[in-house]
Order: sequence, then C-alpha cells, then structure tokens
Amino acid sequence: MTESLPHLRGHIASLSEFHNLVQALRALAGTHAREAQDALAGASSYLATIEEAISRAAALLPGTAQPAPPPEASQDVLLVVLSEYGFVGGHNERLIDKAREIHRAPERVLVVGRHGKMTATEMGLAHEGGFSMTTQVGGVANLAREINDVLAWASGVRIVFAHRRRGAHIEYVAKTVLPLPQTLTEPSQSAPAPLHHLPPDDLMRRLTSEYLFAEIALALMDGLACENAARLRAMETANRNVEDKLSALRQKERVLNQETITEELMDLATGVEAVMQAGK
Repeated sequence: MTESLPHLRGHIASLSEFHNLVQALRALAGTHAREAQDALAGASSYLATIEEAISRAAALLPGTAQPAPPPEASQDVLLVVLSEYGFVGGHNERLIDKAREIHRAPERVLVVGRHGKMTATEMGLAHEGGFSMTTQVGGVANLAREINDVLAWASGVRIVFAHRRRGAHIEYVAKTVLPLPQTLTEPSQSAPAPLHHLPPDDLMRRLTSEYLFAEIALALMDGLACENAARLRAMETANRNVEDKLSALRQKERVLNQETITEELMDLATGVEAVMQAGK
C-alpha cells in the first residue's frame, strides 16, 4: 500500500524533531567529555602530590609503612564506576564484565551510576547498591568525599573504571588502591622526612584516607569523561542513521509529490478533454 503524502510528511516532521534531539545530546556529551578530560590533569596532579607525601612520611615509621586498618575494618570492597544515564552503547556492559572477571568473594561490590546499577542487576552482578554518578565536573569532589566516607571501614579497595587513552580509545581497568602499593610505602631516598605535628601513625592514616579520596576522584573524573565520550559516539552513530533515514524519506517525498502533481495534471487534462468533446 502506497503511503500518503500527508502521512509521509508527518513522519519526516517527527523524525526531524528526533534528529534535533540527537544533535543536542551529541553537543552536550561532547562538551561534558571535554570538560572532564581537561579536569583530569588537576586530579592526576593532586594524586601525585599525595603519593609523594606518603612516600616521604614512610621514613617516619619503623618497618612497614602500611597503616593499620581501623578495628571495624573487616572486608574488601570492589567499587565499579558506571554511568548515570543511558545512550552509552556497551560502555556499562564492558565495565560490569570486568568487575565480574576480577570479583572474589567475600569482596563487597558497590556501584556508582543509576543506569549502570540497573544494568549490573540485569547482568547478574551481585551488589549492595551504591551512589548516583555526578553529571558535572564540579560534582566530582563532593561525590568522592561521600564515597570515601563510606569506605573508611574497608581494609581493601579496588576500583573498576573506564580510562580514556590517547586517540579517544577507552580502556576498562581495575586498580588496587588499598592496601597501599608497596612502591608508595617504601621510604623516599631522595627527599627528606617531612616536618610534622602529628604522630607518624596518625599522619599516615590521614594521608592514606586522602590517597583513597584522590584515587576515587580520579576514577570518577576518568569515568565521567569516558561516559560522555561513549555517549558522543552513540549519538554520532544515531545522527548518521537518522540523517540517512531522513534523506531516504525526503527522496520518497519528492517522488510521491511529483506523482501527485502528475496525477492532478492528468485529471485536469482528462477534464478539459471531456469539456471540449461535450461542446462539439
């Protein structure tokens, strides 16, 4: 059955509105991805500062510089940084696959991101809920503090997150944050011991907490950049598909419109001929 011209034009109008929405989401995702990518340098610099402080503070402690966990700490945590919203292709699925690959009982699983949390449940990743993922660069520090406070009881922390490498390539990685890496707890041989007013054990515990915060903040920032990069790619693909569909529909509209004009001319010619025959 041939589609009517009014119905076809209504279809084109609806698809054009959807096209505008896709373009708006693409522009927004691009802006957020650039903002997060630009902020990564600051987050990385802060982490490096804390790492240097830990290395220098290690010289104050006899033997191992690994701070004793708080008495209530009895479990390890796997933190998975997912997306807050959808339209990210297989981004969440790859992160969840990574988490399932490395998870070991009785490690507790916490997730970040509401949309990712639903995907984790659908994929059978047992988790204990978690946090909403920030959608703005300015919200990363507050969210990192919130997560850091919740993980204060943990004896071990690993984070699964997306890392954006050069060339816009996204890598899905897992990083052990606690216990502190041995490379950090070895006393620095090149820098003097720091001036301090706290007992060395207390100082190391506070630095360890700040290190956890810095690692969480960096993972969140990286995750935010990658989430929006994945959404940007998804929107670019959707944009091309919609443009192809619109092009095909507009071509069909031109053909159908020409057929309509031809039929009207034929009807007019038939009418004129009938009038002329009647007048003879």
